[in-house]
Amino acid sequence: MDSGRMAEVKRRGTGEMAPTLTDSHTSSNGGPQRASGLRQPKSAFRFIVTLLTLLAICVAAFWSISVPRYESAGPAKDGTLDLREADFASNAYALEGKWEFYYEKLYTPGDFAAGEPEGKALITVPASWDEEGYPASGYATYRLTVLTDEPALMLRVPEIIDASIVWIDGRKVFAAGKVGKTQQGMETSVRNDFVEFAPTGGKAEIVVQVSSFMATGYGIMYGMEIGRPGILMKDAMLRRILLTFALGMVFMMGLYHLMLFFSRRREPVYLIFAVNCMLVVARLLMETNSLVQYFAPDGLDDPLSRIYLAIFGWESAALVLFTLAVFGIRFSKGKRGALIIAILSASVLPASILPFFLPIAAGMLWYLYFCFISFAIVIVLAVRSPAFRTGPNMKLFVIAMAVFIVWPVLTKIILLDIYYVPGIVSNIFLVLSQCVILSESYTEARRKAEELTSRTAFYHGMAHDLLTPLTRVSTNVQMANMRPEEAGGLLVSSQEDIMKMAGMINEALSNEYEGAVQNIKEIAASSPPQDDPQGEPRDAEADDTHNAKGANPPKAGDAP
Repeated sequence: MDSGRMAEVKRRGTGEMAPTLTDSHTSSNGGPQRASGLRQPKSAFRFIVTLLTLLAICVAAFWSISVPRYESAGPAKDGTLDLREADFASNAYALEGKWEFYYEKLYTPGDFAAGEPEGKALITVPASWDEEGYPASGYATYRLTVLTDEPALMLRVPEIIDASIVWIDGRKVFAAGKVGKTQQGMETSVRNDFVEFAPTGGKAEIVVQVSSFMATGYGIMYGMEIGRPGILMKDAMLRRILLTFALGMVFMMGLYHLMLFFSRRREPVYLIFAVNCMLVVARLLMETNSLVQYFAPDGLDDPLSRIYLAIFGWESAALVLFTLAVFGIRFSKGKRGALIIAILSASVLPASILPFFLPIAAGMLWYLYFCFISFAIVIVLAVRSPAFRTGPNMKLFVIAMAVFIVWPVLTKIILLDIYYVPGIVSNIFLVLSQCVILSESYTEARRKAEELTSRTAFYHGMAHDLLTPLTRVSTNVQMANMRPEEAGGLLVSSQEDIMKMAGMINEALSNEYEGAVQNIKEIAASSPPQDDPQGEPRDAEADDTHNAKGANPPKAGDAP
């Protein structure tokens, strides 16, 4: 056999291969694979670089899409906001501060023109009115007077849950749903809009009626913005373009993996990831209700609101299945495995099904928190799996899952009135961490294909090299039968050919043996020390290396 082919065999046998998913994560049965101790610093460096890269992408998306661009001209006081000194040529301004507030009153601009209505109070906008001590479910009227010398302005009306009407200087400019004094007497619709108006007499009166009976936040929770039409629309279109681009990338990732699944049906993780991507796109299209209006001009009505709630449950189920698949988690057939499966089912199914059968009330959103139970269970199972201990990118995915759980709570409770589509951060982070894991699986599949091709070529060449002396031996045997007087020389030649073949086989087996020993050393180096019966920690690498050194490599002709 030529030296080049044997060198290639030796290189393959000693494990000189590119790092792969199974090198540092799990095999098909969930067990640990090779993870060389020498590669740990490099793996830690790659993990840090990957984490920082994903965080940079998420921060950039958050800053460009979610962070508001408006300026503050000072809070409104006693229901009046003075913007006469504002620079509308370059900025938009938030209508924040103390608005007039009339709880359980539905006043129109005509009521204010007739005199001062009863029930006047002051409330902070943007905020939920239950934060200032008012009952959660109910209806109310807001009023703000803006002082400005601008001849033409635009108002951005945000999502006001659950139904609202807006007047500017007595003119009705916006309506979403039907405002009513009871839950039965109202119709929900959530949408936003931009309305142009011309202040009269150096001021503009803004009156807002709100009915909130079916949400977790009540009243004007998102900030209103005012500015010149060109300034407001430029900022809004930039946000929507960036959001569309981000969601388009997620959609294309999902479509690509869906095609991978159809071409390799034995890989269900591709289908799970594709479904998760589609659900992320659908949910973020509805969040902060910006892009969905291009398809549903009336905004999120009752059916779409139910779908929005259910999508979160479906996305949770996809994430649970993805986690179980990539971490190689298998449930036992005993009571413990059955209990875990039952808890996961009981936590995911309510959020996925109940929105279609129960009224959308404030308590309905609590069903979404059932999903967090399933997240907590799979995170614990993932952390306890061998893949978490040996795979740095698996740790990245667990971090992304933790962010996915904490971020909605943070944005929906603390930062609800500030940011636009805040869910883009946690969802993009999670999708990208899933892509990192799947990209390693692609690398592993390619490595295995290259290894199989190389070994096939090697054995084909080895068979060819063995065939030549075998042919000579066969020829010598035939000639010995035909010419007995020359049998001695022919036997000597045949013996040399046989010894040459034995040498080839022994060299190939020796190289394969050296590769196996190297794999044992690497597995031992990556495994945690085990305690002996006396409680002293044992060095698995030393034990395995000693056992490997104590054995002799197999030779041609040895019994299996």
